Amino acid sequence: MNKPTLSVVVASDRAGGRLLECVAALLAQGGPDPMQIIVADCSGDGLVGEIGNPTGAVEVVRFSQRVPWPTLLAAGLQRARGDFVAILEARCVPQIGWAGALRHALRQSNTVVGGVVEFEGRAKLVDWAAYFCDYGQFMRPWPTGTVRELPGNNCAFPRVLLEKYPEYTQPGFWKTFFLWQVQEREGVRLLAVPAMAVGYRREFRSSFEFLARRFHHARCFGAMRRARLSSTQRRRYTLLAPLLPPLLPPLLPPLLLWRTFRKVWPKARYRLRLIRSLPLIGLAGVVWTAGEWLGHMVGPGSSCQKVK
Repeated sequence: MNKPTLSVVVASDRAGGRLLECVAALLAQGGPDPMQIIVADCSGDGLVGEIGNPTGAVEVVRFSQRVPWPTLLAAGLQRARGDFVAILEARCVPQIGWAGALRHALRQSNTVVGGVVEFEGRAKLVDWAAYFCDYGQFMRPWPTGTVRELPGNNCAFPRVLLEKYPEYTQPGFWKTFFLWQVQEREGVRLLAVPAMAVGYRREFRSSFEFLARRFHHARCFGAMRRARLSSTQRRRYTLLAPLLPPLLPPLLPPLLLWRTFRKVWPKARYRLRLIRSLPLIGLAGVVWTAGEWLGHMVGPGSSCQKVK
């Protein structure tokens, strides 16, 4: 295979048939330039062996046991050879024109791009709540332009940024910290590209599973964020942290609800589902804040191994 212009890392953890749909959609994107598709999979369900690979563009990295999401991404990113690198979750199926929109947008220098994440299929209330929390702000309409955040399951950047900061692929890749770094040191801007769209579907077995996932992600994030603070910032936070628990219950639910509400409601879509999801969204916000606070105070525990 010739050197690809685009490498796509697909992180797969028990995505079921969506993995096959994702890879098939990537292979159907077409375009004049070769594409490298790297599937990092820890599902253990055998589906990865059913991936069609007529052109030899698909490479598979198998893990014998479940590993965290950042570990999957890092394994794929370390094998990327393209000038540009995209990240997808296996539950995301690229829509027609995804690769073309991505390539066109990345012609602009010093840019990291992200695309629309549209919910697909039937879902329970907990699935909608999770979607609104994580990706509601990235659903249509999402105008083209500079933004403050990009979806971690549908974004792309020049590979040269990874070469400058290889520490972000060892042992795991955390999109948030990587983007903070390249924005601060390289002056990179984040660009919304609506035509770079994916269809997303994730089903949770229960509200408890969703909330537990939020807690572990938040605790790991809080611990990692603390490690990046200066000694003065750490001392200041340690002094103030004991005052936070009494303030969390009365203050956080309305603030977190408002944050999600103001990003999703103006889109004028799924409003009834949003209203029905608000109690669970508020609870998820409290769980996140508690987890992040605990990570700051006592470290990650085993939470970083449970980020799925």
